[in-house]
Amino acid sequence: MIRKLIIYSFAVFIAGFSFGAPKEVYYIVAHGGITNPFWQRTLKGAEDAGKELGVEVHFLAPEQYDVRQMVDMLGTAIASKPTGIASTLSIPEMTDDPLRTAAKNGIPVVLLDADDNRPNPIPHIAFVGWNAYGIGTQSADKIIDELGIKPKHVLIGLHEPGNIALEARAQGMVDVLTKRLGSSVKIDKLLTTVDMAKAMSAYDSFLTSHPDVDLIFATGSASGDPAIKFLEEKKLQGKITLVTADLSEQIMGGIERGTVAFTSDCQQYLWGYLPVVYLHLYHKYNMRPVSPTFTGPSIVDRSNFEAVKALVSEGIR
Repeated sequence: MIRKLIIYSFAVFIAGFSFGAPKEVYYIVAHGGITNPFWQRTLKGAEDAGKELGVEVHFLAPEQYDVRQMVDMLGTAIASKPTGIASTLSIPEMTDDPLRTAAKNGIPVVLLDADDNRPNPIPHIAFVGWNAYGIGTQSADKIIDELGIKPKHVLIGLHEPGNIALEARAQGMVDVLTKRLGSSVKIDKLLTTVDMAKAMSAYDSFLTSHPDVDLIFATGSASGDPAIKFLEEKKLQGKITLVTADLSEQIMGGIERGTVAFTSDCQQYLWGYLPVVYLHLYHKYNMRPVSPTFTGPSIVDRSNFEAVKALVSEGIR
């Protein structure tokens, strides 16, 4: 049985099937927002893992990106003393204390999206996510080597302020372009927000005052979707190359129409599925991965478009 609750969060309950053993309860907490199709893929992965393993799974996320609200949700999840918890890191300064509290209280932690590479990391049994910095470096190399483009002015769209995973993607792009193109390339960052209308307005304002921009790198679907719509409405396809990250119906359409050169997929369905599996195995057998589990980046362009398109429509990729 699945019960869905929408207040400030989206929770999933999956009833366990084992009556002899104590019930296993796992929480997956994300910075959101749950209205973003990106996180709905993670939700589906959590649902499927819970059903297959017969364990209770709750998925919590704010309706929109809100780390403070996420921290409150973490506190609620930890106070319930679950069997295990998986959480995005997002802004470590805000999520650090509750996750350390969980580990200190004997609740195993899996980190999602961004790993903790600080000198004194949060104790965690596994990391599931993508090589965020590698998204930027791989994309930059592909732009130069495969697309044959040496951009003069690059605009990087960031939709969530302070998100370390997005900043890492941007930094990877900056480092490779700067190293390979030197002073011939100018790079700017733009906070677009997750609101479609505000993001389009932000792109419009920046590109009006900087008409020399010839490449946009949108760090996720929330900054990529409005970039697609903006470029197509302004008929700027072919004049500005658009590269993004994540998958969405809009991005797949953009690839098909030629507005998007390529994107990077992180297979975020696995961000919901694998933590439940890892926490279950840790609880049952004390087993854990010995290295980070990278679910991306995986390039999606016209060469593999058809193989991915159906899974995007099904809400899996």
